[in-house]
Amino acid sequence: MITISIVTPFLNGLDLLADYEQATIGAELILIDNGSDPATADALASLPAERGKVIRNETNIGFAAANNQGYAAATGDIIIFLNSDIAGDPLWLKYVADDVKDGALYGPSLNRQLVYGIWLPYIEGWCIAATRATWRRLFDPGTSIGPWDNWSYPGPYWEDNDLCYRAMEQNISLVQTQWPIQHK
Repeated sequence: MITISIVTPFLNGLDLLADYEQATIGAELILIDNGSDPATADALASLPAERGKVIRNETNIGFAAANNQGYAAATGDIIIFLNSDIAGDPLWLKYVADDVKDGALYGPSLNRQLVYGIWLPYIEGWCIAATRATWRRLFDPGTSIGPWDNWSYPGPYWEDNDLCYRAMEQNISLVQTQWPIQHK
């Protein structure tokens, strides 16, 4: 049986938690509390142990670094990086288990970014999945704990473009899916 881990950084967003928890039933959750307000921090800390794990950062260490923290704690065969502002029927995870194979990054939102006059495709980082083996190809275990470049991208934006560019350099495909999940 294929297991799925979902890694999600939170910075506040208590109002998002109910939809998020409903949409992720059946997966191991690795939630990174990136310096949330007390109400959100308390709600995240109350995650039942059987649903996964919460990692608390006293301050916001950034999206890429938080994703790497979660990656290091994830145990699933498939690892999904998922934003907190999502909604969907948890049946979408069956599609993930059926679709995700080694050698590709998958997600419902494939876009393009103009960089130095070249249109580069990328899977938007709000929902991006791959097998553990595929993610492992995207980082150097000697210098990082995960596939996201948190040194070059300490703040928000562009880290998903970089991730996908590095994937394409290694002949890792980018695959758009039709998973029934939405980014609010």
